[in-house]
Amino acid sequence: MSKVALLFSGGPDSTSLLYDLLDQGHEVITFTFNAGEFEAEAERRHAKATAEKLGVENHFVDILPTLQALYNDSAPVVMRKVVFNTVKPFGSGIAIALAASAAICKGAEKLYYAVHKGDSYPDNKPQYFELLSKAITMEQGGKKFEVVAPYLEMSKAEVMQRGIDLGMDVDATWSCAVSSSAECGACEPCKDRVEAKRLIKVPA
Repeated sequence: MSKVALLFSGGPDSTSLLYDLLDQGHEVITFTFNAGEFEAEAERRHAKATAEKLGVENHFVDILPTLQALYNDSAPVVMRKVVFNTVKPFGSGIAIALAASAAICKGAEKLYYAVHKGDSYPDNKPQYFELLSKAITMEQGGKKFEVVAPYLEMSKAEVMQRGIDLGMDVDATWSCAVSSSAECGACEPCKDRVEAKRLIKVPA
């Protein structure tokens, strides 16, 4: 059984991937970051509950104070689509680099990231993750490390269906991007979740 790491938001995509990795027989270490998003507390709550349920190691890391100091910005945004220049450059790279470093320290050889083909970020391309893998491997003196995004060719509905098939309870995950108390139903992640559930005929 190999040890791997997972960027884990507690949402349906990363939760599906967690179930998938466990089904493949991996030992999984999960990392959940607070980068100041409105949903950060809900992500922490859902990630912690799922990790405890499945018996996996979860690390919640509050990187918000560091980002605020780094950018001199009380509300830096790193893990979002680039809109009106409000999102800091290389945001996914920040999270991946931190998680990869910690993963290596804990003996993992791969870091998984649950983006799918419906995530229309410019960095969600195989070449991006291949280059990051090569850079980290080079920095490690040639010891191989991979950043893996296995769902890049799958839709959100397909990812959700895989998780459900492996025992995931969709209602135990979080999607809303504007709240940590109640899902608004109107933001893009909420609407994507509702549409994915409709497509695979999961009750709303």
